[in-house]
Amino acid sequence: MSGDLLTLLDQARRAGLRLRLVAPDRIRVDGPPGYADLARRLAPFKPELLKMLAATREPREYWREPARCVECGGALPDGRHYLCPTCSWLLAANRN
Repeated sequence: MSGDLLTLLDQARRAGLRLRLVAPDRIRVDGPPGYADLARRLAPFKPELLKMLAATREPREYWREPARCVECGGALPDGRHYLCPTCSWLLAANRN
């Protein structure tokens, strides 16, 4: 990673900018207003940033794949982390 990129990332962090990988080839920069110029100065480093961001998180967080039920593999509704409502109900019914 180049020294220029490290300097820009440090400035972005101090300014409150947040970089997120939202697709395999897209980065989203969020932060307080007034720092658009700083965000634009990161653009030439996009290939390096893509590699860095892809290596730091689970791909599922970024590609927006739905979370899967650990029992049946079905998509989980928002707020569910392990079991879909049906599997959760079946598991509870089998305990009784």
